[in-house]
Amino acid sequence: MAISVWEYGADPALDVTAGTRIQLIAGNTLTTTETFLDEDDQALEAFAGYPRVRILEGKAVVADGFGYQKIPTSGQWFCDLTIPEMLEFQPGESEKTLTMVWEFRSTDNQTLKNSLHISVMPRSVLEEEQTNEQVQLVPFNGLTIRVPYIVNMGAGDKAQLTIYQGNNPQGAYHLSTVEQRGSSSILHYGVALDRALLVPYNMIVNLSIGGTQRQVYQQLYTVNPSILGAMQSLDLAINKANQLEAIPGLRFREVDLLQGLIRGLDHFNSIGPTLTSFTGADMRGSILEGWLVCACIKVLRAQLQAEGWFNFDFSGQNVSLNVDRTAAIESHLGHLEGLVDSMLRPLKTLLGKKGVIGGDGATGDKLAYASSMGVTTLSNNAVTRSRVGGGYNRRW
Repeated sequence: MAISVWEYGADPALDVTAGTRIQLIAGNTLTTTETFLDEDDQALEAFAGYPRVRILEGKAVVADGFGYQKIPTSGQWFCDLTIPEMLEFQPGESEKTLTMVWEFRSTDNQTLKNSLHISVMPRSVLEEEQTNEQVQLVPFNGLTIRVPYIVNMGAGDKAQLTIYQGNNPQGAYHLSTVEQRGSSSILHYGVALDRALLVPYNMIVNLSIGGTQRQVYQQLYTVNPSILGAMQSLDLAINKANQLEAIPGLRFREVDLLQGLIRGLDHFNSIGPTLTSFTGADMRGSILEGWLVCACIKVLRAQLQAEGWFNFDFSGQNVSLNVDRTAAIESHLGHLEGLVDSMLRPLKTLLGKKGVIGGDGATGDKLAYASSMGVTTLSNNAVTRSRVGGGYNRRW
């Protein structure tokens, strides 16, 4: 008797029985689990060199490996196999069907086999849909959430979307329409959100497909025209030459810019001597400039690390080639970090004196006209004249 559990990618909750088709992206690692038991539900002892696991394209072996056990007497075997990225796809071919075969031979010459069909898609086909983030301009009434790695949804299958702000649910929504994309489904929901938050919403889709339960997680960034303008300003400040960048991993996505703005806002609010609590919803003037300086620092520090991984240096007999952009980034970072002390700290001091310490930042272009000076803070503390104990103790 053989019992199959198939896990892949970042979704270990998907259990698929033998004979069912699952989907993978070329380059992903598939973890398979088989349990081999006898008629009395006792673990079978494997012959040397078994079990063997192979992935076949027709009769050609694409990948193979051997099973291993975590608990020797359980009868459960595991195998990790990587789908090669170099699979040959014909022009216009969006997926390729492979077969995974488990072969088990016991010490008493029992032979068991189990197979599963696998749909493998080239990485480029779903590269745009592979991200776990979405960016939407609000207010809007239609939100599309993409779940590209599931089997086609059929009658009776369910998918419910819940949106969270932090740990607080903002609403639960039922599936409105389903768009079929090859052997995948893209789910569409009608969602009403009227507030732009720089910090993303968390979206969880609870799926019930053929009796199998799973969850899909995404983040939703809601932006308004002011935040879009800040994204463009940040992109112009750090990305002037990156339009010619040939390495996809070094390109700045919308989500990268938004994350830079989020981390930059936290940095700007925490700079002393005055702590602030701006939200970033409508930053203007000198407050916007200070925010962008901090955002540039955060993004360029991450970019500096990435560029370090892609440095290239080749020296041949007649040719020397060196590709290293880290020096330019370090020089610009040094300039921006110098502005923290020379510009941002005096600005934060002025903001404290003017009483501008929070809100959406829209008063940043009116600081010269602000008449309030200083902020009064009241605190209520226990007072005692006694050296021990609490409360007021009058001594005679």
